[in-house]
Amino acid sequence: MVIFLSFIQKLLKGIQFFRNTKEHPIYYLFYFHCVHGITGLYAMERYNEEGCVWKYSYEWKIIYPKKGKHLKHISAWGNELHEDEETRKEFIVAFTPHHHHIPGYRRARKENWDVWTLEETFEFVAYYIQSGKEYKP
Repeated sequence: MVIFLSFIQKLLKGIQFFRNTKEHPIYYLFYFHCVHGITGLYAMERYNEEGCVWKYSYEWKIIYPKKGKHLKHISAWGNELHEDEETRKEFIVAFTPHHHHIPGYRRARKENWDVWTLEETFEFVAYYIQSGKEYKP
């Protein structure tokens, strides 16, 4: 774990985090991964009046080589409401709003008890980048 944390510190060195009052969209580029190629993390966070994250979406994607919308998806995490009246039937699930998108079939969701913050997302992705393992849930 110490190795991964030092990897994350190197990864984050020089990145300045900023927050506006509404949302924080940003891409973080990662080192080359021997299976996935050059990958990146798209992070979108929305904040409440107190400055706390109330809605998030983190997407680990293949940046290069270029692939189609569904093929570039490695993994994603979010907390959109599942029972919102605007949610389509195939997206409604019976667990807390924290969910994980299935690699290879982004529409499918499963419960997520591990990755709820940007820092936890970095820790998760760092393991696969450093080890060179392909992510397969």
